[in-house]
Amino acid sequence: MLFNSPLFLFLFLPLTLLGHFIIGEKLKNSYLLVLSLLFYAWGESFFILILCSSIVFNYVLAISISHLKSIKAKYAAFVLYFAITINLILLFSFKYLNFIVNNLNFLLDIFHLPLFSLPAHALPLGISFFTFHAISYLIDIYRGDCPVQKNFMNMALYISFFPQIIAGPIIRYKSIADQILKRTVNTAAFNEGVRRFITGLGKKVLIADAIGYVANKILITPESFLTFGLCWLGALCFTLQIFLDFSGYSDMAIGLGKMFGFTFIENFNFPYVSKSIREFWRRWHMSLSTWFRDYLYIPLGGNKVSNNRTYINLAIVFLLVGLWHGANWTFIIWGIWNGVFLIFERTSAYKGLARLWGPLQHLYALFVIMAGFVIFFSPNLTYTGIFFKKMFLLEGLKNTAGLTVSMYLDRESVIAIGLGCFFSMDFYLHIYEAIKTLLHSSDDQWKVSTRNLIFPAFRLIWYSSILLLSCMGLASNTYNPFIYFKF
Repeated sequence: MLFNSPLFLFLFLPLTLLGHFIIGEKLKNSYLLVLSLLFYAWGESFFILILCSSIVFNYVLAISISHLKSIKAKYAAFVLYFAITINLILLFSFKYLNFIVNNLNFLLDIFHLPLFSLPAHALPLGISFFTFHAISYLIDIYRGDCPVQKNFMNMALYISFFPQIIAGPIIRYKSIADQILKRTVNTAAFNEGVRRFITGLGKKVLIADAIGYVANKILITPESFLTFGLCWLGALCFTLQIFLDFSGYSDMAIGLGKMFGFTFIENFNFPYVSKSIREFWRRWHMSLSTWFRDYLYIPLGGNKVSNNRTYINLAIVFLLVGLWHGANWTFIIWGIWNGVFLIFERTSAYKGLARLWGPLQHLYALFVIMAGFVIFFSPNLTYTGIFFKKMFLLEGLKNTAGLTVSMYLDRESVIAIGLGCFFSMDFYLHIYEAIKTLLHSSDDQWKVSTRNLIFPAFRLIWYSSILLLSCMGLASNTYNPFIYFKF
């Protein structure tokens, strides 16, 4: 079930909210658990068994770890390593086994040896996310960062809560442990959640999907027909689309959480304003980058070791960040690409670049980000190579098919790209905050009436319009899943 589907917007969500407000406090978590499992099972009727098995397994092992810590720490460590191994085997089996077998078969075929065969299988939605939730929970229990949750319903809700199970954010149990036990929903928080949800819906339906339509048209164009202009337009569109699509999902998830009394961590902080790749990863998919920082990079030694060891740590982390995104060499190379620039930015060679005029540093970061996303969206490395050749004029200005940029753009897509650029930067927030500060700077009658009447009325019209236009867009558009559902 998709957040941007009529079934969710007009049936599942209203009924879930209604039931949540009516039902007694003691039953709220059980109620949300049942609805969350129904949400997942709607599109994953078989894989709900995988999710439930994962929940039961990690519930039992977490209690075992907590109990063994007070008896003998090394036994608790053994159980932790065992539990993490089983979780990773589950993830590996569904997500990476075919990739490994296909690459092995490629080598075997060279030497004319018998090939392996595996039955085709689908990837359970959200498996990377709920597996990382479980692993972080187990590690935090072992470290003593949070108490073990002995109530099965509460622990199961943490893993399967429907706003974040499919595509995050990756929530640490310790950050919402108290909220699971007790939370309140007041009018202000609920209204804020509704506004945040509508913002995410608008990002996805009105902007990301319109930009994605252009990006997809370029990506299905035969490589030999691509031109310099089309490649740059495709790179720009995908760069905007993936941010607006994924941050839109995160906005919707965070908004839904607030409607039910939960406060989730932010997942994006305007990553395209970054002046370095290091800053980019502090702003992009923050729940994933902090997960790898806390559970892998720091345990490896982080940057508290020699420079060479720090570089190795970064290389390991971003190799795995790339692999986490999917079983394809393009994702692996994308992770390495980011790791290389993060290492570069720690060397003396970067110091000169860091002293450049701010806008030039910004252009450097955007160039690296966009080029990286070319690797990311490519179906294979051969396509990446051809795309880069066209993009950087390594084959001249050939245009064998006579295709032009204007053929891929219409008024709607141009407006969407303009809005995408505008909302990818943070200066509109500064304008908003400046207006709020001005209206609260004195008790002048005009300012009082504006902030108490005109401003709230404008905000109501604004969000109502986004919701109405989004619903109209959903009625006219075809199926558009969120990009990160595949991860």
